[in-house]
Amino acid sequence: RSSDLGWIILGESMQPLEVCALACVVLGVIMVILAVPEAPGIHNRSVHGVAGNLAEVDFIMAAVGFGAFITASWLSVVLVVPGLTAARGMLWTLMTGVLAGYTFTLWKCVSMLLIGTRHTLVHWQIYIIVAIASCMCVMQVHTLNIALALGSAKAVVPLTFSLGVLIQILNAQVAFEELSSMRRQALFWIGVFLVLVSMACIVQIQLSSEDEEAALEDGDATAALKKGEAEEASMKFGRSQTMGFSGPSPLRHARLGRRHSSYFGIKNDNAAACRGHVYPLPSSGLVVEV
Repeated sequence: RSSDLGWIILGESMQPLEVCALACVVLGVIMVILAVPEAPGIHNRSVHGVAGNLAEVDFIMAAVGFGAFITASWLSVVLVVPGLTAARGMLWTLMTGVLAGYTFTLWKCVSMLLIGTRHTLVHWQIYIIVAIASCMCVMQVHTLNIALALGSAKAVVPLTFSLGVLIQILNAQVAFEELSSMRRQALFWIGVFLVLVSMACIVQIQLSSEDEEAALEDGDATAALKKGEAEEASMKFGRSQTMGFSGPSPLRHARLGRRHSSYFGIKNDNAAACRGHVYPLPSSGLVVEV
């Protein structure tokens, strides 16, 4: 539905390859979800058990690894290709997807504790989890707004959803070992690989589209500049022509002097009847002095 809204409201267009890549992303996510087994009994964990799993070294190191990867990607974009808007948009989309996965994991833990345990609110660990999850929600909204401003909504929304699902499943394995009993591992890894490859294709397509748009803008600017120079030269030529024919030449003065009688519509045989002197003016005709 985000693609339909992006086309109707924002007037965004997509290339056929980009549509195919997004379809592959959705297909990969469906394969991953189908491969993940159900994890019964997790809702019976205590507050100390859930908080302890979230505070394990593996879970923290995974979060630090994602943070380091995002930081390295940010530095590479800023230093190598600072002018590419599509690359920056994909980077903010990546950040939004990672935050979405961790936000979902934390709120899932909060919901499990509120539903499956008693006297949950008397434990201080629950408030720490809620505070961290709330901060991540605010950060996720901020990064999503920037990603939508720099990129296409029809690409940002599906990619954010897909990354969020993958990060959520990874956190479920790291923190709660939910994938230990997974039997369809081939389906799972094929889905993950399909999502990652499709995301790389989408990034490449958007970078190519941005380069083409920049080339078209440069061509339009060059054509407009040449058109302006041609119009200015034409105006200068017109002014020079006007100044060259503003008044009669000396030869014209001499001819007007000889043909003063015909200038007034008087025949040559009646020219003697005219009294006074006739003086030709440069541009407005003749003046007769009586």
